[in-house]
Amino acid sequence: MSILFAFFYLITIIFSLLTIIIIVHHCHSQPWSIVSLLTCNSCISLLVYTISFCIQFSSLIQNTSLNSENKNKFSCKIVACLGTFGVTILSYSSMVQAISRFFIIILYKYQILLTFRIHWIMIIISWIVSGIIAGSLLISPVAYQYEDESRVCALTRKNFLISFLSIIFIFIFPMIIITILYGIIIWHIKQHNRIDVRSTNILRAKRNITVFKNIFIFTSILGIGGTPYLISTIVNRIVPIPWPLYSISFLFIACTSAIGSIAILLTNVQSKAIFCTKFRRRCRQEIVIKKPRNKKLIKINPIAVYYNKTDEIEILPANN
Repeated sequence: MSILFAFFYLITIIFSLLTIIIIVHHCHSQPWSIVSLLTCNSCISLLVYTISFCIQFSSLIQNTSLNSENKNKFSCKIVACLGTFGVTILSYSSMVQAISRFFIIILYKYQILLTFRIHWIMIIISWIVSGIIAGSLLISPVAYQYEDESRVCALTRKNFLISFLSIIFIFIFPMIIITILYGIIIWHIKQHNRIDVRSTNILRAKRNITVFKNIFIFTSILGIGGTPYLISTIVNRIVPIPWPLYSISFLFIACTSAIGSIAILLTNVQSKAIFCTKFRRRCRQEIVIKKPRNKKLIKINPIAVYYNKTDEIEILPANN
């Protein structure tokens, strides 16, 4: 299972960094947009989450448990706090994306809501709230523990009250907000398509549908990633869950993070266009390099063909 964790973490780091590099490198040729700002924020959130769990990757590879002294060390709690912060900022960055789409589609008449200042404020608030949620759990002596089943320092599921309250703020609350905004956007798109049939409004409706698809993709990714952890917490309250489910819940988060990093690159129009252009150009260069090698196998001496002397056919060198 450690190989899967390594694979998903590597994919997340590669695509997140690639998206950030593409956007930042080409910001001088194209104006910086709110979409680019939110995309970079989501990629940075993915990197923070991945790095916070890569710190504990050695314990997954070694397949060993900590002794009783190291389990309760403050360093273990700090590492668990960083991991919780990484997961929390993932949820809240998705919520910021949904709120921004809500402003663009529903409240587009209020220009102040479409400014960089408002979006910077939302991003800063999301990071502060994520830090407060993760840091406040340090007050409890039993919130962050080393789990023998998953072999990582994390927010324990053995204390149901603390873990469930944390899940409410980390996962359930952002999901409810995103789902409500998602429903309002669907209703608005349907009403908009029924009332307006002019060409300009049809173009706007198509743009709204594209935005809706993006929100649906990232909402599904968030839901699939957090649901196994929520289910395992509730089931563990009733009956003790088997030890593989502890690691599987973290594996789902790592898997959806990798998928999310790819989705961010492909749903951002600017980064996708640049990435596809570079990839096609690279493929064309490889084809051009390979073409001269095959020319030597095609040219045959025409004189040999005229005299029907197939045993004396000579392969001529390629003309440069």
